[in-house]
Amino acid sequence: IISKLDQSVGRIMSTLAATDQLENSIVIFYSDNGAPSVGMFANTGSNFPLRGQKNTPWEGGVRVAGAIWSSKLQARGSIFSQPLYVADWLPTLSHAAGIELDSSLKLDGIDLWPELSGSADAPHVPREILHILDDIWRVAALQLGQWKYVNGTTAAGRYDSLLTYRELDDLDPRESRYAVTVRNSATSRALSRYDLRRLTQQRISITRRLAAVRCGDLQRSCNPLLEECLYDISTDPCEQNNLVYSERHSDVLAALRRRVRELRASASRPGNRASMPEADPALHTCAWESFEVLKPGIVPLECDYDGVPC
Repeated sequence: IISKLDQSVGRIMSTLAATDQLENSIVIFYSDNGAPSVGMFANTGSNFPLRGQKNTPWEGGVRVAGAIWSSKLQARGSIFSQPLYVADWLPTLSHAAGIELDSSLKLDGIDLWPELSGSADAPHVPREILHILDDIWRVAALQLGQWKYVNGTTAAGRYDSLLTYRELDDLDPRESRYAVTVRNSATSRALSRYDLRRLTQQRISITRRLAAVRCGDLQRSCNPLLEECLYDISTDPCEQNNLVYSERHSDVLAALRRRVRELRASASRPGNRASMPEADPALHTCAWESFEVLKPGIVPLECDYDGVPC
């Protein structure tokens, strides 16, 4: 599937280049959340070395890789380590496109175009990211700058650990030709005219090494079913060292607790409707359909929900 994804992205980039639209384009590629590695809707996606998966408060569920390209970026071909939240895209891309947003809008996102389009070593913008605040699951996860606070968890903690594993020496047999494959790809050929520096094998190797997530040493794990969790995500992205009992970080913990209380007090009630049995996919050929338009069947079907999703 990855090779087909490479091909489809390559076709898009080649078409933009062939139609003289690439110069005026901003191309963004990223995932919406971590992979569901185990459980009902599991697939072959891996969040290694991060703990957790989709629908969990851990980095394996909320942290994904991404790429952005524009001829306007000064530091093309570098790593952007500033945390970027999905709500940041509206103000960021509006700035890039020269669109002035209504100043009265109370946006959750912040404009990161100056940092993206500037030098590679631009300082981080302190920011707040509310990952989850769910009073049904009784879980909250809030990030303030480098600090991440987790109180509670989902699915009774079944997906809280490192769910997929890869041996450090487990290499793809095509690894030796990786740089050649990258340089010969349709995307690379389309972007080569905009390269600020030649894309060499050494540059590719260095960039991959800088992009890798490195876990620190396991010092004190956290059981979210029994205790609060506090992490310094900048040095502990794999969430292996719970700082909640550290006196040095008591002020940080107090600030995060206080902010969660404020957010909970200001939150609107969910607009979810009551459960509607007629929406059951078993009454709709085992598929999610517009159940209020398409009449449900009379006899429920036996749907293989534990199989690989189509």
